Amino acid sequence: MSEDPRLTQEDETETGNASSDSDSPEEEARKRRSAVLGALRNVYLGALGAVALVEDEVERLARRMVEEGRATEQEGRRIISELKEKLKRNKTELKGELDKAKRQVTDRWDVVDRVSALEDEVDELKQQVEQLKGAGKSGKKAKKTSPSDSE
Repeated sequence: MSEDPRLTQEDETETGNASSDSDSPEEEARKRRSAVLGALRNVYLGALGAVALVEDEVERLARRMVEEGRATEQEGRRIISELKEKLKRNKTELKGELDKAKRQVTDRWDVVDRVSALEDEVDELKQQVEQLKGAGKSGKKAKKTSPSDSE
């Protein structure tokens, strides 16, 4: 079975869970995202493997039933055909559910990223306000001590 390229990790390198003290928050987030996408990919591939095993086992069972005379060859082919159709639908449903889970996870990341960007913007604006307050106080002190004010 071929793997779905949409479920492959953004970064194929294994990052592991250990992080160094020098990792930036963005790098930490990238590593966590990579790990989650890797886990989703592994679930998908594991499920595909399980489906393939079930398919093989049912085919063997149907052939054995035909060989033992418990089913006609036509019945065996029908059983296999019905099974393959059901498995195909199940694979499609599984793929849809995993795609949905991936979208939900990445949508949440987008929200977290936007919130983080807004927090950074608020912090920057707070710094600017403090600088303006400091500049305003310095300007008032300078006016009080200027020579033109003492006359």
